[in-house]
Amino acid sequence: MATGRQVVATGRSNSSGQLVIAVPPGRLIVSVPDAESYEECDAPLVDAVAEQTTPVAQNCSFNAP
Repeated sequence: MATGRQVVATGRSNSSGQLVIAVPPGRLIVSVPDAESYEECDAPLVDAVAEQTTPVAQNCSFNAP
């Protein structure tokens, strides 16, 4: 997750596609900066609130040649 271009947390999802990470409060962007050329992922905005869990869904598509 990032604020502007500053990375504030990174992680990998589990086999179910879920990831839980601690981030600072504020408006954040979920991104996949190292996605392969055949992957397209959206970049949802998240308003993280201190001491709360905020669910967010990020969708990625895989493009076959």
